[in-house]
Amino acid sequence: MQVVYVNADEADSALEDDDVKAERRRITETPLGNLVTLNSVVVRRLTKAFQGAGNRGLIAAVDGLSFGIRRGECFGLLGINGAGKTTTFQMLTTDIFPTDGEAYVNSFSIICDVRQVAIFIAVKPLCAFQR
Repeated sequence: MQVVYVNADEADSALEDDDVKAERRRITETPLGNLVTLNSVVVRRLTKAFQGAGNRGLIAAVDGLSFGIRRGECFGLLGINGAGKTTTFQMLTTDIFPTDGEAYVNSFSIICDVRQVAIFIAVKPLCAFQR
């Protein structure tokens, strides 16, 4: 039996669409100052890990997520159950802090500028609109 070690970033990029790869490159390779000027939200390598039950160790709910939301753009996250959508929004709204990575809302850090971020971002659950 042969064991092959694969870099996690390479494995993920093999499964990504071309537009997802291009967005990841845009966010990780562009200077932060330029990104926060053009984007209302910038997410760079955002990661959140939780302690698993028993001996499971850390479980990544969000693993190295990178994207930008350009000013004036409407944006939504799609994915299967357990893909990390809720956890991502919890980090962006400063309900929980990331394990690693960074994110900015209107150039304010979700880690260092919690009060300013709260002014600009809020989430309204869909059930609030159903009557």
